[in-house]
Amino acid sequence: MRVDDLITAVRVTGRLADADTDYTDARIRQELTDTLHTVFGGKIIAARSGHWLKQEDTTTTAGRTRYRLPYRASAIESVELVDQEGALYEIRGDQIVFETAPAGGSTLRVTYYVRPSLLTQEQTTGLITAKDTSALTVTVNNLPVNRVTTSTIATGDRLDIVHKNGWHELAVVNKTCTISGTTITFPAGTDLTDVEVGTVDGDYVRAADQTDWPAIQDDYHRCLADLTAAKILRSRGMREKSDALMAEAYGTEKDPGPLRLFADLVEPRVKDSRQVCVPTVGVLRGTGRRWPLATV
Repeated sequence: MRVDDLITAVRVTGRLADADTDYTDARIRQELTDTLHTVFGGKIIAARSGHWLKQEDTTTTAGRTRYRLPYRASAIESVELVDQEGALYEIRGDQIVFETAPAGGSTLRVTYYVRPSLLTQEQTTGLITAKDTSALTVTVNNLPVNRVTTSTIATGDRLDIVHKNGWHELAVVNKTCTISGTTITFPAGTDLTDVEVGTVDGDYVRAADQTDWPAIQDDYHRCLADLTAAKILRSRGMREKSDALMAEAYGTEKDPGPLRLFADLVEPRVKDSRQVCVPTVGVLRGTGRRWPLATV
């Protein structure tokens, strides 16, 4: 479902009037986002199945020992120095702190689970109609609006590219871009491989941390709406109705509900650690100390 359909589902399930002054469309979008983070997010990250997993590269500076973690990270999978011998580090708050500063000009790669974007008001603009992987550009039907600032996106803004189907993952995360007409140029090093083009399955450009779709399969969007309605009902003292919705979502072992089925969907791909591909030539080099998965 797209966000307007989700809002309708929440209103129908929770018996909320369209004119409800406490739960406006904007408030319900926020509640949907919160439920996605707290209920589905924990299961996806705990499964470590590869969903929501992103990478961010930073070039190290000589003498510098502290580097900030990606601010949109929900959890960290690994920290690597790609092109030099391993260095000891620890994570303190939102900082990677090296015992000894890595050499300047190295690539510090953080693999992390991205926090799902804020669900915002729908728009048809931002559909990608063409891309050039060499020039690092995409062309859109019209420039989308940043729903938080209410301004059309412009040069210097940070942007995402969102898949309109599947898991509604992000093909590009948090890149500062240059815009000329309806052509958007991404910075050097941006990988546009996963960007889809076309009027049917084409991806959408959005202001960073904004989306029209929850980042889970469409099959479980209705469950997201029901759990959000349950949360709203509980806030209004309707515990019996809220508990009934929650029980239906979880189900039982013999008769699993959609949330239990969702957990089963991601759990078969659980892995304790990444698989190792042993090279047939060359030397296998260390990349630094691997710390356990830690919530940020």
